[in-house]
Amino acid sequence: MPNDKSIPLGRRQILTAGAAAAAGAIAAPYVANAQAGATTTFKVQTSWPAGVGLETFKKWCGTIKDKTGGELEFKPFAAKELVGDFELLDGVRNGVVEAMNSFTLYWAGKVPATAFLSSYVLGLRYPHEWDVFFYSKGGLQATRDIFAKLGLHYVNRIHHGPNIIHSKKPIRSFEDFRISSCACPAA
Repeated sequence: MPNDKSIPLGRRQILTAGAAAAAGAIAAPYVANAQAGATTTFKVQTSWPAGVGLETFKKWCGTIKDKTGGELEFKPFAAKELVGDFELLDGVRNGVVEAMNSFTLYWAGKVPATAFLSSYVLGLRYPHEWDVFFYSKGGLQATRDIFAKLGLHYVNRIHHGPNIIHSKKPIRSFEDFRISSCACPAA
């Protein structure tokens, strides 16, 4: 065929060229993936030091590569394996680990709002109540906004049961709740 732009293309030539372009467009992502072929591996540390929590975390990490078609893999680490207990947040920010698996409450000292994004006394009690907050009342986006200020992306929350009490001192009796400077009358 001459290279003269004044000669119009025939119907068959247009269809053939269109089919070739469509086949190329459809194949392009697969060619790119085949060329890349590499799996991105994230080091992910949890707050669980041992036991069923750590085992569950490791099993979950083992499913990521299959779920992402081989594009992403999580290499799990137990508490303190790469960074200390309360250094995880900074560990992610500084690139020591790519991600963390931890309750938001652990970061209340650095990010006070996170105290209300996990279990707390007189707060939401059951996982379904947290689901409503996170997925129907804007809690997930609010949490993502909080972590974005730190340069981090919050993926999702950890389910847990009824409220637990976090305290810097052991609580072994009702008396341990009493505040020494309380103006309340003694019971």
